[in-house]
Amino acid sequence: MLLPGEVARSLQIPLSPTDFVREELVVSISLQGEGPDSQCSRDDGLAAIVEIETTSAVFLTLDRPLETARDRVNAWGRIVRVAWPDWLDSQERVRRLALATQFKQHDVETVVLNSSANALTTTQLRAILPMFSEQEDQDPASWPRSLAQAGANAGLRRFHHETSWRYRYDLHREDGLKLPANLDLDMVFGRQLPGTHWLLTATLNNRLLHQEIFDGAQTTYTRLIPLPAELQSASNIIEIVASTTRRDTGRCDQGPVLIAEMLPTTHLLAGDANYSDQLTEIRHAISEAGVLGLGVAGVLSAADADAVSSLLAQLVPTSVTLKPDPDIAKVVVIPPQSPGFPLDQTGPIWLVTLDTVTQRPHVNRLEPGAQLPRRGLAVLVTPDAMDVTEVAR
Repeated sequence: MLLPGEVARSLQIPLSPTDFVREELVVSISLQGEGPDSQCSRDDGLAAIVEIETTSAVFLTLDRPLETARDRVNAWGRIVRVAWPDWLDSQERVRRLALATQFKQHDVETVVLNSSANALTTTQLRAILPMFSEQEDQDPASWPRSLAQAGANAGLRRFHHETSWRYRYDLHREDGLKLPANLDLDMVFGRQLPGTHWLLTATLNNRLLHQEIFDGAQTTYTRLIPLPAELQSASNIIEIVASTTRRDTGRCDQGPVLIAEMLPTTHLLAGDANYSDQLTEIRHAISEAGVLGLGVAGVLSAADADAVSSLLAQLVPTSVTLKPDPDIAKVVVIPPQSPGFPLDQTGPIWLVTLDTVTQRPHVNRLEPGAQLPRRGLAVLVTPDAMDVTEVAR
């Protein structure tokens, strides 16, 4: 038990092998007790600030040394650590950059470290890559897409005034880049007191889609809500808000507990149109290549390699393999310190940077013969290929 005021505690909790049967170890902190009576009721909403120090960790006592790369990755919490020491030669850097990109394409948490200690070499990275790629679900999510089959939207809600359901979808991750055309909304509500109503509001990317007031005695609600293509972007969020029109009658009146549920039969319905932007244009242009030459026009730090591998993972389709090839590179990494140089290619050229706020690719199409602008860390994509060894001089 912790006393009031500013206190600190350090605990060591022994764990048995049975504690690790599941993939999560849950640590809970709760406040116990009541404060002084408030004007309306007991003040049981006590406030506290709790900080878990970064030195908190789970320490494993092993019965034998970790010998395989697979065991080391599992002991690191299924995090792939890529060794990127200063003495690493340029060819090895490109190989490890390509491998780090592949891990991130499979949604594996991957970090690039400026060290060779407690990190993996090129050979070790290649050895464990199938461990993750084989586990990936090869079947894309089918249409229609359920909003409340599982997760935070599933199940009954209890609330006083209003509650909301949110659903996010990324069109760059959709099979065939299908644009949803309609939201098939199916909900149930508890009855309200006579004279009160439900107010339901649906928004897409903070733009109003639908709003309706209906009687508080109504228990079912079904609507087919159109999703205009012009309101959709690469990353989208649908929000459904249900609230009551009942007004509080006094300072201490919270009103009755209301109930509502978004049913698992609520779906996104696909339309005939496909989503397209400059990023999908690049992905389409390189998707048929099979293998793409990868080059780096200069020297990348570990931090830059970590950032650009995240960018490449969003840029390059999983069906395409990146192969270190500085002589005929079609994907060229431009380090921050790289000077501008003329682009002699005759075909399309795209300059891709990582938006530091959204962490999503930002694409600019450049004209052939233009001078490459100095924009910090970037990726140059040119299906006609270029000689990186010439550029880097």
